Amino acid sequence: MEEELKLKYNELLPRYKKGLEYLESNPDDSSAKTALKKIEKEISNVLKSLGDGISQDEIENGFKIEEKPKETDEIIEKETKTMTVKKTKKVAVPIVQDNNVIDTPSGAITLTPDIVKKTLVNGQGNVTDSEVAMFIGMCKANRLNPFNKEAYLIKYSNSTPATMVTSKDVFFRRAIENPDYDGMESGIYVMDAKGEIKKRDGEIYVKGEKVIGAWCNVYRKSWSHPITDNVNFEERAQKKSSGELNSQWNQKPAMMIRKVAEASALRKAFTDNLKNMYIIEEMQSEDNTQDREQPIDIL
Repeated sequence: MEEELKLKYNELLPRYKKGLEYLESNPDDSSAKTALKKIEKEISNVLKSLGDGISQDEIENGFKIEEKPKETDEIIEKETKTMTVKKTKKVAVPIVQDNNVIDTPSGAITLTPDIVKKTLVNGQGNVTDSEVAMFIGMCKANRLNPFNKEAYLIKYSNSTPATMVTSKDVFFRRAIENPDYDGMESGIYVMDAKGEIKKRDGEIYVKGEKVIGAWCNVYRKSWSHPITDNVNFEERAQKKSSGELNSQWNQKPAMMIRKVAEASALRKAFTDNLKNMYIIEEMQSEDNTQDREQPIDIL
């Protein structure tokens, strides 16, 4: 059943993308939207049936399906040819602006491209229809409610791709709700004036010490050993094109790198609940020419 749903999604996805392209040059073609409303509903039903655990890459590019026997391939090829023959009329396959219902832990919500563009985009850039569709798909696959600040669509500039991130609160809440969760601890690594590396709980360091990394341990009741993650500040810190740290990482180095360590460890400990979700502090942008404004409630 799962494989059939994935095959169905792979069939619908290219038609969906073709529709996006069509609407960019024919945004007022209401008849095409109405005629092909069924396609968007089918995409929504497939994603809902597949449930959690769908990656962003699969939503964007489709699912990898094991190669079928030759006989099956021939049948599919014949059906495809038949479908092609039937497509004698020039029919567009647009993104349908109908409501998208998402079942989240906090209740069912409705997302449409118009709602996303008008109320849920952070940053100065203009999001594309494709980016909006991917954001809705991410929220649907991971049951995220952006109205509760669980997910963010950020567009720093028109020249860079949109960034889609999850609030750190989602990581903590989903871990706590797991009956196997048994607590966590985290802190930072600093180098003192003598060049000695010291491990600290929390985020406390003094003048003359330099934050060089962070650590986090996550415990599960069914495991004899915790998941331990250590992250390097230089590798994870977000910088401007000049090589300088952006304002957040410059002013709050301990807080920022500790968040990265916690998110990474929680994701490893609870893969089923947090797979393919990342917080803003983990995302490196191609636009490093200036300080990046972040949603205030993520900090």
